[in-house]
Amino acid sequence: MTIPVLQVTGFKESGKTTLLKRWTALGKANGWKVGVLKHHGHQNEPLQPEGVDSLELKEAGAVVSGVEGAGVFQFLADMEEPDLSTLLNIYQQLPLDVILIEGYKKAPYPKVLLLRSTDDKASLEDLDNIQTAFGPGEEVNHFQDTDNADAWFEQYMRSIL
Repeated sequence: MTIPVLQVTGFKESGKTTLLKRWTALGKANGWKVGVLKHHGHQNEPLQPEGVDSLELKEAGAVVSGVEGAGVFQFLADMEEPDLSTLLNIYQQLPLDVILIEGYKKAPYPKVLLLRSTDDKASLEDLDNIQTAFGPGEEVNHFQDTDNADAWFEQYMRSIL
């Protein structure tokens, strides 16, 4: 069975991470197992925990280093800029109900757009598979109305599960 994917995309400071946090908590409250994959679009590496054995093993030369304890699994890997499909293949092995992705605008999965202004809408409307958009303007839902955003997510989840 393939785990459904939903992308949350938009420009920097549009609220993507804030929305993913809300929807991850909402998913948990509904009993859904939510996996999140965030694209770190900056030109440097994502922050990694210092002084932990798994990082020290990675720094010692391991291509992949993982640690599990009390039901928590952490995974660090050096990969030559893996494409989204490679990362999703890893997530597909996990016991999840949905995978939420932040970023990867050009990927083909169902998308929620977060808009900072009406100018953003024009810049993003060439994207495929847009399910809804949140932001300012009459043609999109208002993200500030978090109840509306949450209701949309719950309805969407029920339609795919």
